[in-house]
Amino acid sequence: MNTDELHNWYSTLPILKKLAFLALVSQHLTLHGRTFEIDLNGIEQVRAFKGLNELHHQLSGQQVSFGLSLPGYPDDVFFNILNEKAAAHGILVHLSQSLDYAQARNVWNT
Repeated sequence: MNTDELHNWYSTLPILKKLAFLALVSQHLTLHGRTFEIDLNGIEQVRAFKGLNELHHQLSGQQVSFGLSLPGYPDDVFFNILNEKAAAHGILVHLSQSLDYAQARNVWNT
């Protein structure tokens, strides 16, 4: 699914499903973090871990906003922030894979 299709799909989810989706993305990103320890080293590893930390910060912040009925970021702004943070830290492919993983779960029509 391309980025626009994913964003459009996500925008149609009710808040509880968005919470679950973001939790799945976060969970899947941890798997990438495990590979950063093995596959990367030096500055590249530090950069990736900083990016991963930043993504988790953004994801959890949006989840808190939903859970407490606070405004949070609009969906398009939120996805732009995630993409910019991931790109700045060289982990955009990892974010994309985690978004695709979460969207592909067979739970969204229940």
